Amino acid sequence: MLKKLKEKGYALGACALLVANGAFGYIHAANDKEEEDRQIAYEQLYRSMRLEISSRPVEYGSQVTAEDLVVYSSHDYTLVSDFDPDKPGTYTVACTLQGSEDIYGETAEKTIEKTATVVDTQAPVITFNEDSVSISKGTDFDVLSNIASVADPIDGELTEGEGNGTYTVTSNLDQNTDGTYQVTVTARDINGNTSEKTYEVQVYTPKPKVVTTYSVSADTSGNYSAILSYLTGSLGLNKAAASGVLANIYYESKFNPTAGSSYYGLCQWGGGRRSNLASYTASLGLSADSLEGQLAYMAYELNGSYSGVLASLRSVEDSAAGAEAAAAIFCRGYEGASAGGRGALAASYYAS
Repeated sequence: MLKKLKEKGYALGACALLVANGAFGYIHAANDKEEEDRQIAYEQLYRSMRLEISSRPVEYGSQVTAEDLVVYSSHDYTLVSDFDPDKPGTYTVACTLQGSEDIYGETAEKTIEKTATVVDTQAPVITFNEDSVSISKGTDFDVLSNIASVADPIDGELTEGEGNGTYTVTSNLDQNTDGTYQVTVTARDINGNTSEKTYEVQVYTPKPKVVTTYSVSADTSGNYSAILSYLTGSLGLNKAAASGVLANIYYESKFNPTAGSSYYGLCQWGGGRRSNLASYTASLGLSADSLEGQLAYMAYELNGSYSGVLASLRSVEDSAAGAEAAAAIFCRGYEGASAGGRGALAASYYAS
C-alpha cells in the first residue's frame, strides 16, 4: 500500500512539474512575441520618418532661411545648418527627426542630411545717360561722364577699378579726329558675374554758320517775296495758306522786322514771346532784328506750341476762299487779334 502511495505521489509531482514547465514556456514565448512586435513597431516608425528639402537653388541675397528649405517633414525635427543666402555655395542641411508610436510607446530618432545651394545669377546692370554722344572736334570729353550707373542688383553701386566688385572703361576715342568711336564698360560683381555695354561717341567738325541778312528800309515791299518763298518752301504751305499769313504780317508790321517796341517784329511778339525770340535767334547765330531770324522763330513756334495752327493752315483749300480762311486761322490762333480786313487782303494776295 505504501509503495502505491509513493508511486502516486511521484506521478502527481511529475504532473505538477509538467504544468509548471508549460506555463513558463508560455510566458517566455509571450515575452518573445512582444519583443518582436516592439522591434517591428520601432522599425516601422523609423522607416516612416521622411524629410524633403527643396532642390531649387536659392538666389544670392534672397531672404531665405534654412528652415524655409524644408518642404515636408513626417515628424518633428531639429535642424542644424550653416546655410547662408549671402554667400554662394553648397550647404549641408541636417535634420534630426523625433517620433513615437502609440501601441508600445517606442521612440526613434533619425538624422537626414540634404544639400542646398546658393547661386548668384544676376549680373551687374550698366546704364548710360545717352546711347550715343556727339562732340565737336577738339572738345575735351570725359568718357565717364556718360555713365549714369554701374550697379549689382544685390550689392549696389560698383566702383571703377580692377577685380570683383568693380568696373573698367576702355575706349578708342580720338577727340581730335572726325569719326565714330566706342566706349565700353565692363562690370564684374563680387561673385564674378560680368556684363558689358558700349556707347558711341561721334566726333565731327562743325560747319561754319552762314548768316543771311536781309536789308531793311522804310519800304519793305521787297520782303514780301522772301516771306512768301519761306512760307511755301520751308513751311510747306500752299499759296492760299501763305497768302493768309502774309496778310496778317502786313497788318502787324507791313513786313518790317524792326517794327514796334514793346510788341515787336513781323508778328508783333510781346512779353515772353519777344524774350524767346531773342534767345532763339541767338542760339542760331542770327539777329533778332533780321528777317531770317524772325521767320525761323515763327516756324519754331508753329512747329511747337502753335502746331495746331500750322496743321489748320496746311488743311485749307488752295483757293481765294482758302486764303480768306487761312487769314482768319492765323489771326485768331497765332496773333490773337481781330481779323478786320485781313481776309480780303489775303484773297487779293492769292489772286496776284
